[in-house]
Amino acid sequence: MNLRRIIFIAIALLVFLPDAKAQMTEYDKYYYGLERPRKRVELGISVGGAYMLSEAESVDIEPRLGFRAALMMSMCWSESYAIQGEIAYLHNKLDASYAGANHRINGNIVEVPILFSYRGLRRVRFNVGPVLNIASAARYDLTKERVEAGQLRSTVGYAAGVAVELTPHLIIDARYTGNFTKSDNYFEGCEFQMRSQWIGLSVGYVF
Repeated sequence: MNLRRIIFIAIALLVFLPDAKAQMTEYDKYYYGLERPRKRVELGISVGGAYMLSEAESVDIEPRLGFRAALMMSMCWSESYAIQGEIAYLHNKLDASYAGANHRINGNIVEVPILFSYRGLRRVRFNVGPVLNIASAARYDLTKERVEAGQLRSTVGYAAGVAVELTPHLIIDARYTGNFTKSDNYFEGCEFQMRSQWIGLSVGYVF
């Protein structure tokens, strides 16, 4: 499923969802007896799936569905605009083949997206911004050793996506994450470059 289909499905959910105001409880409308402030900080968590798309030279790569978990913090200065920062962990597995050798590569990434979030269209949020990849490693196991396969991402990437508020606390987020450059990788004596990108769908909870 490509990014356009995910975005279309997320927006289509709005047609079938009742008005958000009708779902809000007294707790959702007010904070300690006061109306919710326009300027505020939101904290949350999210978990979901992440599928890696890759184009590699010389080596055959078959990605598998992975998972992503994140801590979120949004600085909202109005009901329509916010800066959303996250720290997230991603895990993906890839089946690699070259010259008769077949092994499963385990990829681990720690990323920090810093996203501008536009929230002025009912319950839809549009997010875009840079992604700092503070740790990225790929490894595969042989009989007696673990081999480093290189990084899966460049230090700086980018992300864009759309999120839908199902309730004042529950959010579905569809996102595309890409790299600006190719990564240098190694597999069974072959040094090659790979361009990777991720499509993810997660569920978040805002406290």
